[in-house]
Amino acid sequence: MWTAFISGINADYLDESLQPDGKHHGDFLGTSRETLRTQLGYLSAFAHRMPFWEMHPADALLTGGFGFVLASEREMAVYVPEGGTFTLDLSARTAAVAQWYNPRNGKYLPAPSVHGGKAATIQTPSGEDWALWVRAR
Repeated sequence: MWTAFISGINADYLDESLQPDGKHHGDFLGTSRETLRTQLGYLSAFAHRMPFWEMHPADALLTGGFGFVLASEREMAVYVPEGGTFTLDLSARTAAVAQWYNPRNGKYLPAPSVHGGKAATIQTPSGEDWALWVRAR
């Protein structure tokens, strides 16, 4: 779901687990997809920190490593599904501030300083998936 969002895909989700019939294997409490709904909540919280409706897919800004970029003139959201090192082209940007977002628990972490006007090589905090929020100062 993170890859879809950062790629600019507009998706709807209908949770059939809330249907108590045998066809959908649901229950009245909807517990069969609780983890998925929690993860969707983390994605929603991340998305609401930025004007995502003004952003567009910009994967070309990721010049090294593997990931996805959604960007506007003032902000970027980068999703790196497997962690590791990546290079982000900030040559057309002014000074920027960044924060890591852990998509597994919905918490922000400080990110190293990133400077506009040049490419930045960035290492994720771990080898798991991470999102990076970058905005102009």
